[in-house]
Amino acid sequence: IVLGLDGVAGHLFQGLPGARMGYFAWDRVVRPYSAVTGACLMTRRSVFADLGGFDEALQTSLNDVDYCLRLIETGRLVLYTPHAELVHHGSVSRGVSLSRGDARHFVTKWGLDRLRDDPYYSPNLSRFAPWCPVRGEDEDERWRALVEEVGDGAMAMEAG
Repeated sequence: IVLGLDGVAGHLFQGLPGARMGYFAWDRVVRPYSAVTGACLMTRRSVFADLGGFDEALQTSLNDVDYCLRLIETGRLVLYTPHAELVHHGSVSRGVSLSRGDARHFVTKWGLDRLRDDPYYSPNLSRFAPWCPVRGEDEDERWRALVEEVGDGAMAMEAG
Protein backbone atom coordinates (compact mmCIF):
# COMPACT_ATOMS: atom_id res chain seq x y z
CA ILE A 1 0.00 0.00 0.00
CA VAL A 2 1.31 3.43 -0.93
CA LEU A 3 0.20 6.49 1.03
CA GLY A 4 -1.53 9.03 -1.18
CA LEU A 5 -2.09 6.59 -4.05
CA ASP A 6 -5.63 7.06 -5.40
CA GLY A 7 -6.24 9.67 -2.71
CA VAL A 8 -5.60 8.51 0.83
CA ALA A 9 -3.88 5.14 0.30
CA GLY A 10 -3.91 2.59 -2.51
CA HIS A 11 -2.61 -0.78 -3.59
CA LEU A 12 0.47 -0.68 -5.80
CA PHE A 13 0.42 -2.96 -8.86
CA GLN A 14 -3.26 -3.75 -8.38
CA GLY A 15 -4.43 -5.73 -11.40
CA LEU A 16 -0.91 -6.31 -12.71
CA PRO A 17 -0.86 -9.56 -14.71
CA GLY A 18 1.30 -12.21 -13.04
CA ALA A 19 3.61 -12.50 -16.04
CA ARG A 20 4.31 -8.75 -16.10
CA MET A 21 6.97 -7.30 -13.84
CA GLY A 22 6.19 -4.16 -11.85
CA TYR A 23 8.21 -0.95 -11.66
CA PHE A 24 11.87 -1.80 -10.91
CA ALA A 25 10.63 -5.32 -10.05
CA TRP A 26 9.23 -4.03 -6.74
CA ASP A 27 6.61 -6.76 -6.91
CA ARG A 28 9.36 -9.42 -7.05
CA VAL A 29 11.55 -8.42 -4.09
CA VAL A 30 11.18 -8.27 -0.33
CA ARG A 31 11.11 -4.58 0.51
CA PRO A 32 9.60 -2.14 3.00
CA TYR A 33 6.39 -0.27 2.37
CA SER A 34 4.40 2.15 4.51
CA ALA A 35 1.61 -0.43 4.79
CA VAL A 36 0.32 -3.78 3.61
CA THR A 37 -3.28 -4.91 3.39
CA GLY A 38 -4.76 -6.34 6.56
CA ALA A 39 -6.06 -9.35 4.62
CA CYS A 40 -2.54 -10.78 4.55
CA LEU A 41 -0.81 -8.88 7.34
CA MET A 42 1.24 -10.99 9.74
CA THR A 43 2.33 -9.57 13.07
CA ARG A 44 3.10 -10.95 16.52
CA ARG A 45 0.11 -11.04 18.81
CA SER A 46 2.13 -9.30 21.55
CA VAL A 47 3.04 -6.40 19.22
CA PHE A 48 -0.56 -6.11 18.03
CA ALA A 49 -1.74 -5.97 21.66
CA ASP A 50 0.99 -3.51 22.70
CA LEU A 51 -0.10 -1.13 19.92
CA GLY A 52 -3.76 -1.45 20.87
CA GLY A 53 -4.77 -3.47 17.81
CA PHE A 54 -6.74 -1.81 15.06
CA ASP A 55 -8.17 1.67 15.63
CA GLU A 56 -11.86 0.98 16.18
CA ALA A 57 -12.72 4.50 15.02
CA LEU A 58 -11.82 3.23 11.53
CA GLN A 59 -14.86 1.03 11.02
CA THR A 60 -14.58 -0.22 7.43
CA SER A 61 -11.28 0.89 5.94
CA LEU A 62 -7.74 2.14 6.58
CA ASN A 63 -7.38 0.33 9.92
CA ASP A 64 -4.63 -1.82 8.41
CA VAL A 65 -2.79 1.25 7.10
CA ASP A 66 -3.15 3.00 10.47
CA TYR A 67 -1.76 -0.07 12.27
CA CYS A 68 1.23 -0.27 9.91
CA LEU A 69 2.01 3.44 10.41
CA ARG A 70 1.93 2.92 14.17
CA LEU A 71 4.32 -0.05 13.74
CA ILE A 72 6.72 2.19 11.81
CA GLU A 73 6.54 4.82 14.58
CA THR A 74 7.95 2.19 16.99
CA GLY A 75 10.99 1.71 14.74
CA ARG A 76 9.76 -1.47 13.06
CA LEU A 77 9.62 -2.10 9.31
CA VAL A 78 6.57 -3.18 7.35
CA LEU A 79 7.85 -5.66 4.80
CA TYR A 80 6.20 -6.97 1.66
CA THR A 81 7.19 -10.41 0.42
CA PRO A 82 6.57 -11.81 -3.05
CA HIS A 83 7.09 -15.32 -1.66
CA ALA A 84 3.46 -15.63 -0.60
CA GLU A 85 0.85 -15.76 -3.32
CA LEU A 86 -2.62 -14.75 -2.19
CA VAL A 87 -5.88 -13.93 -3.87
CA HIS A 88 -7.62 -11.03 -2.16
CA HIS A 89 -11.09 -9.97 -3.17
CA GLY A 90 -10.94 -6.59 -1.43
CA SER A 91 -14.05 -5.54 0.49
CA VAL A 92 -16.25 -8.30 -1.00
CA SER A 93 -17.68 -9.31 2.37
CA ARG A 94 -18.23 -5.80 3.72
CA GLY A 95 -19.06 -3.83 0.60
CA VAL A 96 -17.71 -0.28 0.92
CA SER A 97 -13.95 -0.04 0.42
CA LEU A 98 -13.46 3.53 1.68
CA SER A 99 -15.93 5.34 3.88
CA ARG A 100 -15.88 9.13 4.13
CA GLY A 101 -15.89 8.90 7.93
CA ASP A 102 -12.86 6.63 7.95
CA ALA A 103 -11.04 8.81 5.42
CA ARG A 104 -11.79 11.93 7.43
CA HIS A 105 -10.58 10.32 10.68
CA PHE A 106 -7.44 8.97 8.99
CA VAL A 107 -6.49 12.25 7.28
CA THR A 108 -7.08 14.18 10.51
CA LYS A 109 -5.02 11.69 12.54
CA TRP A 110 -2.03 11.38 10.20
CA GLY A 111 -2.06 14.69 8.34
CA LEU A 112 -1.54 15.64 4.74
CA ASP A 113 2.24 15.67 4.85
CA ARG A 114 2.29 12.01 5.87
CA LEU A 115 -0.04 11.09 3.02
CA ARG A 116 1.70 13.29 0.46
CA ASP A 117 5.23 12.07 1.16
CA ASP A 118 5.31 8.26 1.40
CA PRO A 119 8.98 7.51 2.18
CA TYR A 120 8.83 4.23 0.23
CA TYR A 121 7.46 5.74 -2.98
CA SER A 122 9.21 8.16 -5.29
CA PRO A 123 7.81 11.71 -5.44
CA ASN A 124 8.42 11.49 -9.19
CA LEU A 125 5.79 8.78 -9.66
CA SER A 126 2.07 9.26 -10.09
CA ARG A 127 -0.41 9.04 -7.22
CA PHE A 128 -3.18 8.25 -9.72
CA ALA A 129 -2.06 4.96 -11.26
CA PRO A 130 -0.93 1.76 -9.51
CA TRP A 131 1.68 0.84 -12.11
CA CYS A 132 4.01 3.80 -11.42
CA PRO A 133 3.91 6.17 -14.40
CA VAL A 134 5.78 9.47 -14.10
CA ARG A 135 3.90 12.13 -12.11
CA GLY A 136 2.14 14.78 -14.19
CA GLU A 137 2.72 18.51 -13.79
CA ASP A 138 -0.70 19.30 -12.31
CA GLU A 139 -0.87 16.20 -10.15
CA ASP A 140 -0.35 17.85 -6.76
CA GLU A 141 -3.40 20.06 -7.24
CA ARG A 142 -5.52 17.17 -8.55
CA TRP A 143 -4.42 14.95 -5.64
CA ARG A 144 -5.20 17.60 -3.04
CA ALA A 145 -8.69 18.08 -4.52
CA LEU A 146 -9.29 14.32 -4.48
CA VAL A 147 -8.21 13.91 -0.85
CA GLU A 148 -10.29 16.91 0.12
CA GLU A 149 -13.32 15.34 -1.56
CA VAL A 150 -12.71 11.90 -0.04
CA GLY A 151 -11.83 13.31 3.37
CA ASP A 152 -14.88 15.59 3.24
CA GLY A 153 -13.18 18.68 4.58
CA ALA A 154 -10.60 17.04 6.88
CA MET A 155 -7.85 18.87 5.02
CA ALA A 156 -9.56 22.21 5.55
CA MET A 157 -9.62 21.49 9.27
CA GLU A 158 -5.91 20.71 9.21
CA ALA A 159 -5.05 23.86 7.24
CA GLY A 160 -7.13 26.07 9.54
